[in-house]
Amino acid sequence: MSVLAVDLGTSGVRCAAYSNQGEHLYTASRKTDLKHHGKTYVDISPNSYQQAVIGCIKEVAAHAGNDEPQALSCAVQGEAALFTSDDFQPLTSIPVSMDRRGVDECDKFASRGLEEQFCRVTGQALHPMYTIFRVPKLREEIRYPTSVHNDQTLRFLTLDAWFLATLGVEPATDWTLASRTGLFNVEKHAWDEDLLALVGLGESQLPEVFAPGSEVGNIRGRFLQELGLKAPIKVIVGSHDQACAFWGLGGTLNGTVIYSMGSSDCITQGSPTRPQLQRDTGFASYPFQANGWLTLAGTAAGGWAGEWMANTLYSHDGNAMKHMIETCCSIPSEVLVLPYHCGTGTLDNNAQAQGIISGLTLTTTPSDLARAALEASGYEANRILETSKGSLPLVTQIRAAGGGASPLSAQLRAEALGRTLQLTEEKASLRGAAIQALVGLGEYASLIDRTIPHIQYVQYEPTEDTRQLYERKRRAYSLLASTSIAQAHIKNPERNHHERIP
Repeated sequence: MSVLAVDLGTSGVRCAAYSNQGEHLYTASRKTDLKHHGKTYVDISPNSYQQAVIGCIKEVAAHAGNDEPQALSCAVQGEAALFTSDDFQPLTSIPVSMDRRGVDECDKFASRGLEEQFCRVTGQALHPMYTIFRVPKLREEIRYPTSVHNDQTLRFLTLDAWFLATLGVEPATDWTLASRTGLFNVEKHAWDEDLLALVGLGESQLPEVFAPGSEVGNIRGRFLQELGLKAPIKVIVGSHDQACAFWGLGGTLNGTVIYSMGSSDCITQGSPTRPQLQRDTGFASYPFQANGWLTLAGTAAGGWAGEWMANTLYSHDGNAMKHMIETCCSIPSEVLVLPYHCGTGTLDNNAQAQGIISGLTLTTTPSDLARAALEASGYEANRILETSKGSLPLVTQIRAAGGGASPLSAQLRAEALGRTLQLTEEKASLRGAAIQALVGLGEYASLIDRTIPHIQYVQYEPTEDTRQLYERKRRAYSLLASTSIAQAHIKNPERNHHERIP
């Protein structure tokens, strides 16, 4: 028996087949058509995105042989949603997490004194990346095709709900993804009427919300042919990709933390109850089971910042990131990179802050800059873990994976973080989606079931000879972060009244 795991990512999509023991069988991937419109809009085309996902599924199905998949589940980028017609034709593009459409609406919420209500109800910090703040701008951008009339009922669907709806499954999403819209009440496990009203949406326009691991329908008939499948397949509701990475790598509620290294780097910590977090931080929390919560914090441009540095230094090279890693300096320098290319991470929750390179001299080399760029995520992760002390279970292990998790980058992150990292080559979010599918089929009792097979890790530890140097650089990094936030406040005081100022 096998299952299909689909990763609805930002810069790419993937599909993989897994056995009922969680063993990886085959993977297919496609790049997405990510569009940058000036300095504000970043989105993907629904139709090309859909075709990319279908292409991945068909490729995997072609390698299945007689082992027909029994279930499908998705790991999904957060905050992505779009307006559609009542028959699920896309009427807008799909903004991604770094899109800036929501800045003005987020400011309006802050000026009306809605920050405390928003945080209490949704578990998320007030920040323009959340879906709720893009709704007004997206509504203005609706383009009706000739086959759709303006008086048709509009739907507003999360990315996963829309994709499955195009395959004949009634629109559905889960608690974790609903939480990332900023429209969901995390205590009641339901769409929040007050927040919906603030942006002119009704509950009937949104997908139904289920607990992670729930069965929500079947793919049948002509839709199977589109995907290259032969037999009906169960659909298990998708989850936020960071949540999938958490159970994909064996995260626990008592100290095993997951460090996802991708387009945006993220630290995910589990706890049995909703944590009481510091008021002035941007930590985001959501439930995934009756006695299980996940808390996330990261950097909006972690991986993207590294790619920016690679392309800036080695644009002439066919594979700039590979070249940057290969030429990275073997000795730490005084250079620090603050990867706030899309604002700070969720810890400081300041969308106006900007990246900084500090410590430049006339002897600074591209190799020094490369090393500093790879270290940056580790410094930010250290700030996150230090800030969460006392609010979340004591950290006992840090497991890492992701597209940015090469052996060298893992070692440099361990140095900057000052903690041991356990790195795996497993595709964390894909494996997590496979576990969801298996939970939906009854193979496991829960998403963090102890009987789920363990995976192999390679351990990376800070070097003793440079420990003091990195302790000093961690302190310098924190000061640099404060500087960036203060500068953002000076440049845009009217847009920082709801954000943390040092």
